[in-house]
Amino acid sequence: MKKHPGYKPQVRKIRTPTFPEFVDMTPENPVGYDDLFSMVELDRVIAGDDVETLLGVILQKNVIGFAETEATMSDEDLRIAVLMTAKSIHLATDSFKELGFDLENDRNAISGAGRQKLSALARGLEAKAKKYGELPPFEQLSFTSQINVFDIMVAKSKLINASNIDSLEYEDTVASAKAFLGLEDEDDLEDLSGAVDLYLTQKRHLYLRSSLNPSGVKNETHRQLMSLNSVEMRTFVDTELKKYEDDWLGWYEEEPSSPEQQEEKELFAGQEVNFEILPPGTKIREYTEAVYNGLSESDKMLVDIERVSALEKIRDAMGRDRCYYVHGKQSGKTMADEDGEQVNEDYVGLVIQYHNTNGEIVDEDAIVISPIAKKHAGYLFRHDFSPHTSWRETLSKSKTVAKANGARPLKFTTVTGKDKYGAYVEKALELFTCRAEQFSSEYELKLKKNGEYMMRKRTDRSLGELAIRFSSIDM
Repeated sequence: MKKHPGYKPQVRKIRTPTFPEFVDMTPENPVGYDDLFSMVELDRVIAGDDVETLLGVILQKNVIGFAETEATMSDEDLRIAVLMTAKSIHLATDSFKELGFDLENDRNAISGAGRQKLSALARGLEAKAKKYGELPPFEQLSFTSQINVFDIMVAKSKLINASNIDSLEYEDTVASAKAFLGLEDEDDLEDLSGAVDLYLTQKRHLYLRSSLNPSGVKNETHRQLMSLNSVEMRTFVDTELKKYEDDWLGWYEEEPSSPEQQEEKELFAGQEVNFEILPPGTKIREYTEAVYNGLSESDKMLVDIERVSALEKIRDAMGRDRCYYVHGKQSGKTMADEDGEQVNEDYVGLVIQYHNTNGEIVDEDAIVISPIAKKHAGYLFRHDFSPHTSWRETLSKSKTVAKANGARPLKFTTVTGKDKYGAYVEKALELFTCRAEQFSSEYELKLKKNGEYMMRKRTDRSLGELAIRFSSIDM
């Protein structure tokens, strides 16, 4: 079978990832991961083979994104990429329906729309492509599927100029690749020349296949859309994706890119935090439970009290006699979540003291954690990395200001073979004990084969390098 230009033959064992901790399907929902893996051609994508379907193309794009952000792709990475692929089709289908194209019930909804309607749709997609990096995660997911469905459904159609499709393909690939790699300047576009080695090559391969047999591929795609958009599959995907919400959202840019988005984020960043030192002997878990006990039921549903247990373990590791707890209280009103509900933004934290030979306190490090799940990362401060300020001054400000002053965010994320909270403790301890210069955002946490974390300098790679890297991943 034909391989992409960047493919390097490997002597390796290819396997479909297994997820023993999950039951594949239930009597209430007769679909599961096996069905989903088959739909998205997971075996072909892992092997680096040519894919044959729209879902395979989109999965390949999602896997490329994960391959760039992780040293070794874990089972969770692949699972999330598969779920994201399915979710993107759901979102795209809904978006097309809102525009008057009911793809589930009419396979000719796009191809039979007429020149004027198709041209308007193409212009809208092209405008979105040019602003890809500014789109929120769900819209990025939706757009990738929209543009691929559009390509297939109008293949070999005289109603739309082929150059428009080429433009959309280029803008989509370049814009999303720039978002993945953090590129901003036009000069950096040279680094994207290798994009055709993987995703774009497969995209054009599918488009060519569609142009040679437009009716057959269109019917095949329509059947896929119907299967993937079934109530059972939508329920399964949403249920599973919910378990990894922090992880897959964290795959996208953490900071909003437009001034308007940044301004909006700061408006909801809360007021300055006033830190109160808690008395010696305070049991932080019980204290936090008491703080959140008075909240409304809607707020209580957002509280993940297990996060606080991480502070207890960090304290044990760093030395109980040199640590104390703090409670950071918002000095102003609380923030609102996406549903308009008010969310308590209190933080609990651990301060680590450093003493001279006389036993006098000379410096302090700190970590603060919000018990609000899916809302905030924890933040760490090291005095030797930011010697001109203090943890109290830095961590009392907005997140953007805190990071500018040297604070480092740390999220609770799922890690293969590790408890999420235990992994958080291990990562925090590595950040507190690594060399001061490694605390910089220029370094990233990487999980070694022996299960320990280490700091490694981030490296920028072109998509040409990604093709080689992806083809050599040992699954």
